[in-house]
Amino acid sequence: GMARALHRVTFVPMRLGFSSFVDHALYEMVCCIHTSLFPSCEIKPKSGDPVDLLLMLERGEIDAALVTLPASGAGLKAYPFTQSRLVVCMKSDDTLAKLQEITPADLGSKLTIFRDPRQHPEAHDRLIEMLDEVGITGDVASTNKTPHGLQWMVESGTGYALIREGSELQPGLVTRPVAGVTWTVDSALIVAKSTSQRTMPHLVREMRKRLRLQSSLPPSKPVRSVRPRKGNKTLPLFG
Repeated sequence: GMARALHRVTFVPMRLGFSSFVDHALYEMVCCIHTSLFPSCEIKPKSGDPVDLLLMLERGEIDAALVTLPASGAGLKAYPFTQSRLVVCMKSDDTLAKLQEITPADLGSKLTIFRDPRQHPEAHDRLIEMLDEVGITGDVASTNKTPHGLQWMVESGTGYALIREGSELQPGLVTRPVAGVTWTVDSALIVAKSTSQRTMPHLVREMRKRLRLQSSLPPSKPVRSVRPRKGNKTLPLFG
């Protein structure tokens, strides 16, 4: 069939951008699916901040990028694939770590460690807006360019950070959910509509199939999706 015919074609490399704040397992999965569909097509990875990756997509320098939403740009199409909850990261010997979940009042102004706003200004603005809605003052005392940097700052005792639930934690750190809210991070594959990369539609179709299968499995723990609303719009978050 079609896929087998494509197997015999020689492809230009697939240029895939990714942000360091995207779940690495999703990146691995994209590469793995692409390689299983097109073993002869080389993948050229390119890491960068969402702002830069979206510009590269618009300029046709890469074919697709894995970033966290929101992501907008001329002639770009977003396929959201995974959603994770944002949780508070703190030292395991912190007094708040004894609690099952942290209230916005507990957090107060202790949420001081953020990813560098310049990497993803749209996402940062929305995050501050959401914190504001529950009375948390997001006082940006330190900014970091990588998830590792974020955790390192928490470890050194300068405050708390929000990170993706299920992230690999450095020793001495724990995460706790925020009571009464579910903030989510959506990771998406962003594709330039004008891309000449012929493997792309097949990759997207296969990812949709796999991730739909995954999401129809019963959840391992109950999910309360109380997404914060702004007026009538449901706002997903980003990592």
